[in-house]
Order: sequence, then C-alpha cells, then structure tokens
Amino acid sequence: RVCYNFAGRYDADIEAQLRVTQNLSKPLNEAYNRYDSIGYRVHTAAEEKQAEKEYERCKAEYEKEKEELDRLYELERQARKESLQYIENCCGDIYKLSFHFMEILAKYIPVEKDKPDEPSKQEKQQDAPKEQSEYFDAELLSLIHKVCVGEQFEDIATQDFYANMNLSSCKKELKIKAREKIRVCYLIFLMSERLPKQDRDKWKNIILKQLDIDENYYKSKYKEPVSDFPSDSNQKFAKEMDAIFR
Repeated sequence: RVCYNFAGRYDADIEAQLRVTQNLSKPLNEAYNRYDSIGYRVHTAAEEKQAEKEYERCKAEYEKEKEELDRLYELERQARKESLQYIENCCGDIYKLSFHFMEILAKYIPVEKDKPDEPSKQEKQQDAPKEQSEYFDAELLSLIHKVCVGEQFEDIATQDFYANMNLSSCKKELKIKAREKIRVCYLIFLMSERLPKQDRDKWKNIILKQLDIDENYYKSKYKEPVSDFPSDSNQKFAKEMDAIFR
C-alpha cells in the first residue's frame, strides 16, 4: 500500500494539469484553422498578421502547459520505477521464518541446562504435566484482559479470565464476541508461542475446544491480522498485540 501510494503521488496534479492542457487545445486548434484558411479567402495583411499572432499566442500557452504535463508524467514514471523495487512485502515471510529458526536454535542452544547432579530433572517435569500450576503469569494476562475483554471477548472478571487461560476451573466461561474469532485465533497463536514446546500443543488444543474454534479454521485464519493486506481492524489489533508480546 505504501508503494502504491508513492507511485500515485502525482495523480491529482496530473489530472488537474491534464484538464488545463485539454482546455487550451480547443482554442489552439481554432486559431490554427483560422490562420491556415486565411489564404483561401480575400484578406488584408493586417488580418493575416493578427491571425498569425493569435495562433502563436495560443500555441505558446498550450506548449507551456503541455511541458508541465510532460514533466509530471516523467515524475510519475520515476516514482513508479522506484516503488516497484520494494513492492513485494517480505515481512510476512520473515515473520514466519523466524519461528522456524527459533525452533532450530533451541536444539543447539538450550534455554536451561540440567545440573550434573540432577540428570533426570527435565524428564520428571515432562512426565508430570498435571503439576502445571499456570501457563501464563498474571502480568501478561492482565495486559491481554485490558485490551481484549469487551472487544474480542465478552465481559469477564480478571480472575476468571486468568483461570480460563490457564485451563483452570472457574465460575464463568470465556466467550468470544461476534466477528472476533479471527483476531482471537491470532491471540492464541501468540500466546502458544510463549509456552515451552512440550506444553504448546496441549494448551492450544484445549483452549480452541473451550472457545469452540475448529482446528482447521484456526490454521487457515490465525495469520490474517499480519497478512500482506490486513483489514484496518486486524491491523489495529496486530499493533496492540505487538505492544504486549514484543
């Protein structure tokens, strides 16, 4: 969109100048016809000189405005040539690749190494998923609650929102507002990326089921807010989430 706007920056000026030039072409043609046809009828030298003078005046005015129009067309051509160098938006591809690169890096640079005297600590943690006290801390969920409740989700107390997102039992279920499911899918994706790999799919599958979101729908829609041409509402939501998750 930025590239198209840059390429069309002279459109209004060209349209205005084109009208001026076209308006001058009619009197120029009339002056030329009078000057060209004067030799075919009886006339005086003064009449011929006046017709020539009028033609030259109209021609000068027209050529001056035509020159300005040509200048604007050249500027437009240069702007289009420049913008075409950058019109392919690579940000989406880079964003997707970053997650693949992080998974590869995690294999070579562990976040936390096991202590020599506790070789089975990580295995014990993986074998006991029931002991998962929370997936997300209160600070992160509080920020999400402030932005999303009332917009993407129906009104719900902070403590109930916290419990729903951490898959704990609570009095009130979390419900998505109408026409907000795509943005919730993007939120779920961002939240799942914050989790350890062994918890990611489990949490995502359960929260999708609780919110009544089909897995195929999620897979096809969760990247729409950061697609090449997002809607204004999706773009606004993506910026709000970026401020929370960056």
